[in-house]
Amino acid sequence: MLGPVIAAIALGLLVLIVKWAFRRGPRVAPSHGVRLDSDAATHDLQPLRRAGIRSTVARAADGRRLLVWPADTERARIVTHRVLRRP
Repeated sequence: MLGPVIAAIALGLLVLIVKWAFRRGPRVAPSHGVRLDSDAATHDLQPLRRAGIRSTVARAADGRRLLVWPADTERARIVTHRVLRRP
């Protein structure tokens, strides 16, 4: 009689731990970079890398975000503007 109760408690704890571990929350902390125009996040990062700009694309609740380091923000805006204007 005690076995099924212990199994149910263990299963409940396991469900809570898995739910906590895989919860959806903010994927990107503001300290990881500066968000740029989200349209740029759908494009290749090669133009930014060729310009020596450190960047990454991160998943967020509202879609993909292009992140660059604060020191590279202005240069990244210029490069992404040029890339997005190309036909």
